[in-house]
This record gives sequence, C-alpha cells and structure tokens, in this order.
Amino acid sequence: MLVMHRRLYRADLPPTVGAGGTVDFVNFDGQEYSPDIETRETPGTPGILQAFRAALGSHPSIELMGGRRLARGLPIFSLNMRVGASWLHPRFVTTLLNDLFGIQTRAGCSCAAPYGHRLLHIDTRTSDRLHQTIRRGNVGLKPGWTRVTFHFLHTDRQVEFIADAIRFVADHGVKLLPVYRFDVRTGAWHHCDAAAGQPSAGLTEALRGSAVVDVDDDALLGPLFDGYLAEARRLAAETARRHAGAELKTTEKDLVPFVYV
Repeated sequence: MLVMHRRLYRADLPPTVGAGGTVDFVNFDGQEYSPDIETRETPGTPGILQAFRAALGSHPSIELMGGRRLARGLPIFSLNMRVGASWLHPRFVTTLLNDLFGIQTRAGCSCAAPYGHRLLHIDTRTSDRLHQTIRRGNVGLKPGWTRVTFHFLHTDRQVEFIADAIRFVADHGVKLLPVYRFDVRTGAWHHCDAAAGQPSAGLTEALRGSAVVDVDDDALLGPLFDGYLAEARRLAAETARRHAGAELKTTEKDLVPFVYV
C-alpha cells in the first residue's frame, strides 16, 4: 500500500502506468486522464476476483470451494454456508438470492461430482450411503454448492450488492426457513405462499414490464439495491419473531447434513 499526500502528486504528468480505467476520454490525438488520483493510478481490469474472495472469505459461515490460486482464475465462485455443524441447502441459498434480490445463481455439483467428493470430504462409505439414499428417490439430499458468476460488465456497485446479498443469506437465511418447504424428492424449496404450478417466463411476460432501469447507472441502482437489502432485513426479522418457537431440524447427520424446519 502506497500512502502519500495529495499535494505531492503531479497531476500534470501521465499516470505511472497508462491503461483502461485511467482515462476519461481518448481520441486519435490524445487522451484525458481521470482527475481522481486513485482511479488514475489503477490501470486495467479491477481485481474483482480478489476483492470478492476477500469480501466473503473472512465470513465465518461461508466456505469458498476450490483452490486459492487466482492468477488464472475465472470470476466463478462456488460456496456453502454453515449453520453450526450443518449447512444451508445450496438450493435454498439460490432460492433466497432469487426471491429476495433477483440474483440468479445455480446449485448442485456443477457436473463435477467426483471432484465434489474431494471438496466436501465425502469418503467411500458416505458416498455409498448417499447413493442408496438417492436411489430411493431422495434426490434432494444430494450434496453440492451454490455457484455465482460475475460478468466483466458488472459495475463495482453491482458486485458490492451481490456480495452484500450473499452475506445477508449467510447471516439471516436460517431465519427464513420456517416460511419455505423443502421437497426432499427434488431438492426444490418453495415459499409457503407461492402459487401452485410453474411460473410462466415467456416472451409475453417479458414484454409486460413497464419500469425500465438503466442497468449501468449506479446512481439509479444504488437506492434500488439498498431497498432490497432493507426489505430483506425486515422480512427476516418479522419471520424470526413470528416463528420464534420453530424447531430447527437436520437431515441425516452422517451424510452431508442440511437444516430445515
């Protein structure tokens, strides 16, 4: 980390290393560098991988899966959330991220079940028991993780919002278990008040929307994101109060245990 007084910085000179992100405007004849010193001296693509891993890796309930080498990594993160000696079900995590924040993630083993055995420390005996459990039709007990992927067009504010949402689920997701039902046959989680049947998501539904938000305008998105987080906190607190006596149960503890109510 470099610390220096602003008055010592020569703004009349080019930045130490010129690259994307250091300029406000470029044409054939020249360029206009950013007047903000930190922006001016931060060339190239931001370290989203490192920033996101640092933001979540220190959370006591979040376990990031896979290796720690980031030099050639992609912005794809797989994680699980611990509740005591058990876990939040990965598909419950994806459901909350969708229902509360509109964030689309995936849950499962990412077509990498043998690797998943190593990541989740599943020995041969436990694997055989899982196999038999799934053959009996209880596919919902199959272990895995939640996977979130970032796009290079995501703004810093959008990345921050996604990280905040994931931290919220890690901190408060267990409070919302009483209002969701777990289908052990499929692994799906449904809100108790959800309408029966599958929602339609065709072209007709897409064209019904009337509100249009510029997804690149952080000034517009910031209050929207803050509103989502505030409403999620309110719902978690209200659910915890209404279901204060709800008993937290755990699936088979000698497999990969998940909590439910």
